[in-house]
Amino acid sequence: MNSDVTRVSSKSFSSFFNPFPKSAVTIFTAPTYTGKSYLVKQILLNQDKYFLTPLTRVFVLSCNQQAAIFEFETENKNELENDGNNSVSLPNLNFELLVLPLEDFNLDVLQPNDLVILEDVQTVTASIRVLINISAHHEQLAGVFVICQGLLGTKIFELLSFCHQIVLFMQSTSVSRLASYIVTHFYQDPDLKAYLKTCISYAEKQKTVFLLEINSISSKQIRHHIAVSHLQKVADKEHPFAVVHPHPGRMTLYQKTFANCKTDCNEIHDASNENDMQITPLPETSFLLVSAQNVSNCVKTNVGAASDLPQCSTWEKVVENIQELIEQNFPAAKWMLVKNVAREILRNQQFCLTEDGRMMSLKFNPSTPAIPVLDFLITITRQQGPNERFGNQAHLKKYVAYAKQLLSNNTPSSYFKNKYFLQTGKKLTSNLSSRRHRQQQQPLTNNFSAPHFQISKRRRQKRFQTEHNVNNYSSSAATDNSNRGGFNYNELMF
Repeated sequence: MNSDVTRVSSKSFSSFFNPFPKSAVTIFTAPTYTGKSYLVKQILLNQDKYFLTPLTRVFVLSCNQQAAIFEFETENKNELENDGNNSVSLPNLNFELLVLPLEDFNLDVLQPNDLVILEDVQTVTASIRVLINISAHHEQLAGVFVICQGLLGTKIFELLSFCHQIVLFMQSTSVSRLASYIVTHFYQDPDLKAYLKTCISYAEKQKTVFLLEINSISSKQIRHHIAVSHLQKVADKEHPFAVVHPHPGRMTLYQKTFANCKTDCNEIHDASNENDMQITPLPETSFLLVSAQNVSNCVKTNVGAASDLPQCSTWEKVVENIQELIEQNFPAAKWMLVKNVAREILRNQQFCLTEDGRMMSLKFNPSTPAIPVLDFLITITRQQGPNERFGNQAHLKKYVAYAKQLLSNNTPSSYFKNKYFLQTGKKLTSNLSSRRHRQQQQPLTNNFSAPHFQISKRRRQKRFQTEHNVNNYSSSAATDNSNRGGFNYNELMF
């Protein structure tokens, strides 16, 4: 079974998979005894797979005195080294671990690349607000982890407005309700909501750990994905993997970069011990993250295939540029409509496009000025303005010939939201030959060829009817007079 793959082998691919960006605030929420602290420990033990820069120190701040002590489990307790200052380190780690109560922590000791973990948060104190809103960014921390047991209906609900992302344990029904609440209230675009619901539904069926971005990260850290499923599987020693859900606006970038990368999922299925749960089929817009050694590139066997020709590669570049142009300049709700119009343009052989896909002209009429593709798509897919209905149409006339060409190629009229082009295009397509054809279907009652008889159809019919009535009256009068004694009808005329 083959699936698309994202390979992360160097920092150049960090934008395609970066679960914990620098200075990001992440919430880990789930009911008790679901593995929150265990997942955090696995992330620390495999920091090279989750963080771009090495961690210097890790501060674990206990917010609940009754909670269990945060410590790493080792087979030999003597392996732990304690210097007597609440500092614990493991021989196989490159960072220093400090565990202490929140009340005893001083924010001034923080340094760059430090990671702060708030264990079992019950209330949002002033020091927590300063840590999240100020210190995380200004001190250039590696990140802040907030571990809690719930958010909906609690005193710490405001954390959703402070954090950048949230880790959801989808095996819990309460967490599923929280995920539904976040999608409903934190996102406004209907298409994006539907996309996230599909990703969350997949994670819920898999009963896995789901990472979801809520608030945007710093613009300096470009990240192309909006969610990650199977986050805990990245730390797997034998077959590490994860399912990456790209941002809708970056979907084309993923497809362009990793279109030829394939992997075999059978090994992952065989190694999975979670009740033989299959990770496939994946959502249509998702990518599978695996180790680089498990990736194989597709080799083109047909050297003379059409895809190898230079003009085909140029055409594919034009199509990709137009698609990126649409996704960057139109809201997601209009992508389907605009892409349908662009598809009609690409299928029409009378349109000539530049190599960058930004300008187009008409092949049969070179005198028609070239127009920007984006301006044309924007103009015909928007509603007709009030001023455009009453004569202010000069700026639209340069697009009329292009609209006519689309309509003549049987483009659906429902694509034209601007009714000006729909009406004008129909008028232009019904040319003189079609009008003559309609006249032949409706012949005149009397055909006059003399120049002074070239009058309207209604007047011709009226005059013909008058002459017809007079002739009938004359014939009947002559007949009556002959019966009355032979009087001539013409003698009665004055």
